[in-house]
Amino acid sequence: MISRPIANAGGPYVSDEGQSILLDASGTTDPNHANSLLQFAWDLNYDGTFGPEIVHGERPLAVSQQDFAARVIALRVTDPAGLSNIATTTWEVREVAPFVSFAWLLPEDSDGLKVQFFGAANTLNSSDTIAAWRWNFGAAGESADPNPVITFPADGSYQVTLTVIDSDGSSASITQTVAAERTTSGRRWRPIHHYGRERPALDARKSSDPSDETLSFAWDLDNDGQFDDAAGEYPVVTWQSLAENTPQIADSGVYTIGVQVSDGRGGVDGTASARRKSSTLCLPFWNWLCRRTFKWAKQ
Repeated sequence: MISRPIANAGGPYVSDEGQSILLDASGTTDPNHANSLLQFAWDLNYDGTFGPEIVHGERPLAVSQQDFAARVIALRVTDPAGLSNIATTTWEVREVAPFVSFAWLLPEDSDGLKVQFFGAANTLNSSDTIAAWRWNFGAAGESADPNPVITFPADGSYQVTLTVIDSDGSSASITQTVAAERTTSGRRWRPIHHYGRERPALDARKSSDPSDETLSFAWDLDNDGQFDDAAGEYPVVTWQSLAENTPQIADSGVYTIGVQVSDGRGGVDGTASARRKSSTLCLPFWNWLCRRTFKWAKQ
């Protein structure tokens, strides 16, 4: 007796927007044929009939750039004799909030209360963009500029919050304390983020990985594109060593540096302007600024 195959769609499936998910029909059986002889077709928005846009394969990858609540998807399995069977399951795609961080320094004409801020934000989903920037400086007011210049009214510590909203309407916020102090010396070009006179602090300890991989860190301190000047999550360097090994930063000034974060499976993240994701590899994402906007100064 010839029997139909017994389709098994696996699931239910849950993924983040922009993230690939593996659909698995390996639980399918056929009393008359090996699975390698069967044809597998997936309808990822099943309404009772198979549409023209379907995915083929026993274990194909699927991805959605938009989030949606759990919906029915269907697997149709057909054997060499033309007999088929359909199984259904569900797939939910979750919204992913954008990444946000910021840094700050004093512009050259600052009296200590005028501060330049640098916002950094991006999305894990390549189809989303950052649609709005919302800064709250407390007594110093608000701004919608990605990189605003703000003058605080008096010496003191201020809670500064940056909120970004992406094109899907998802938002993320970060709050940091900014210490503003009127400068009395002639040297005004220094960061509010104080790194010390002898040892500038390089700190990537806020880096993280969604898969809890062990991360490694490499630093580019002379902005030559080579991450070979320091290593480690919190490396210790001195101005003397920097002057000896990187002549470009031998004098006072503001310099652009970068940190490259790698996970144990070959994933690498080293840019603040875009967050790359692979369909089969989850890259680390990190709560820190780097080459495009992270600046620091010798005092």
